Amino acid sequence: MKKILSSIIGSGVLMLLLSGCGGSEESSNKAVEKKDPPKQAEQKKVENPKTDEEGNVILDQVGQKTKDASATAELMKIKKVNEVVNIAPIKATVHDIKVIKLTDISDDMKQQIEYMTDKKAIEPVYYIQISLTAENTSDKNIAWNSLHRVVTDKGEQLDPNQSILMSNFDTEFLGKVTQEDFYGMVLGKGKEDIHKVKLVFNSSADNDTYEDITPEQQVEYTLD
Repeated sequence: MKKILSSIIGSGVLMLLLSGCGGSEESSNKAVEKKDPPKQAEQKKVENPKTDEEGNVILDQVGQKTKDASATAELMKIKKVNEVVNIAPIKATVHDIKVIKLTDISDDMKQQIEYMTDKKAIEPVYYIQISLTAENTSDKNIAWNSLHRVVTDKGEQLDPNQSILMSNFDTEFLGKVTQEDFYGMVLGKGKEDIHKVKLVFNSSADNDTYEDITPEQQVEYTLD
């Protein structure tokens, strides 16, 4: 079979060459275009992930992986933002946005994902992770509920209340206090390859009267 296919392919090439030679002598003596030799592709070595002071693994380079009893996590995308969003008197600093893929998911982890979200934990599971720090610059106590919605360029609207990551963020923001907050929202099937994400932050309000101080704020980031 291979010989027959080679014969057919060879005949086709030969016919093309013969038809090309049917022109004038001028066309057959055209200079052959010289091409530069291919360059070596720039390859970045994937470093081993680091751990913080509490022993948590930090994935900050695409391709890095970590594994524990619950799942294997691989970093697919990362956007290092480090920008401040002003929801006066709250200043929210968005540190980074990551897309993480989970495989080898334990049964307990699958149950947790399905309990905390409206999605089935069918491998692989992709989620978007958002890390931020918020500071109350006022002496007054402020009511602020951090992220309200996350919208991707795949037309998916994600609810931060369905985060699979636990945060100790307190919505009653005492005066001159800084808090860390983070979210992990599972992406829908077929909607994992996101390139843009919009973050919608809740309004800030007086903790005693609940009157709004600053309305909702939106920011958009490109992940690529």
